[in-house]
Amino acid sequence: MGKGKRRITSARRTRMRLEAGHTLKIREPVDVKAIRERLHVSQSEFADRYGIPKATIQDWEQRRRTPDAATQSYLLVIARNPDMVRRALKRATMGESEA
Repeated sequence: MGKGKRRITSARRTRMRLEAGHTLKIREPVDVKAIRERLHVSQSEFADRYGIPKATIQDWEQRRRTPDAATQSYLLVIARNPDMVRRALKRATMGESEA
């Protein structure tokens, strides 16, 4: 089986588990600083863009606190598709017709 086929099968298996009520477990802690730096934004800009208090970002980056599972999922979505998240948040805060 090719690598692409395995990836699809793995994704399908994960989706089926989630649909069946299983919990998704993130294997490694999310590196918030790496995500932010890859986006070339300051802590303040990241906080403003994604609705997270700057002090919380500082705590995560300095390892004083760890994001909970839901927040880690949110951060992974930001890491993979930051523009989509920004558009969705803009629509949610401005209303669909204004975005």
